Amino acid sequence: MSSVDQPAPSYDELAVLVVAQAAQVAGLRAALEKAHAEIEALRAQVATSSRNSSKPPSSDGLGKPDPKSRACADRPEAGGSGRA
Repeated sequence: MSSVDQPAPSYDELAVLVVAQAAQVAGLRAALEKAHAEIEALRAQVATSSRNSSKPPSSDGLGKPDPKSRACADRPEAGGSGRA
């Protein structure tokens, strides 16, 4: 189609389109803000573990962190390393 086939829209038609698009944009912004809030809530939920909340350790799932090593780097290991 070429622009010759259809007449240009009137000012009133364009004004109606602008108002409709403004309403649509406002609705989309509200939906986007709601989605961002849900994402933040889910990120906070995922970030909690038994170490930083009142959740039981069994709720941590399979991705548990390794237990902290009790070995001290300043002390020699037990054993006969100093014996002849």
